[in-house]
Amino acid sequence: MRNNKFNFIFIHGWGLNKSIWDNLINLLTKKNFCSSTFCIDLNFFSEDEEKKLELNFIKNQIVVTHSYGFHWFLKNQIKCIGLINFFGSPDYINYQILSKRKKLMLTKMIKNFK
Repeated sequence: MRNNKFNFIFIHGWGLNKSIWDNLINLLTKKNFCSSTFCIDLNFFSEDEEKKLELNFIKNQIVVTHSYGFHWFLKNQIKCIGLINFFGSPDYINYQILSKRKKLMLTKMIKNFK
């Protein structure tokens, strides 16, 4: 058994929900690698209004992000001792070729969710 387990916060990417992390959380728990896990749901598919969270720093807190979750992490300035980021950039639209066109496409996609 490890003495220094980690507390994980998971933030999913665009168009997904928190269930993307279920298998990883099960593995971390099974291997006795974490003290706690918490998933932030950005509510792309739920009616929940619980996006705004007061996240206090916990000892050994590691944040795991995917895609847009990284942008959300930076915007909300979550404190942690470590960050694991899968396929995210601070501003993924402006880093792309034809970014104005991509921004227009993204704006049209977002309108479908409203």
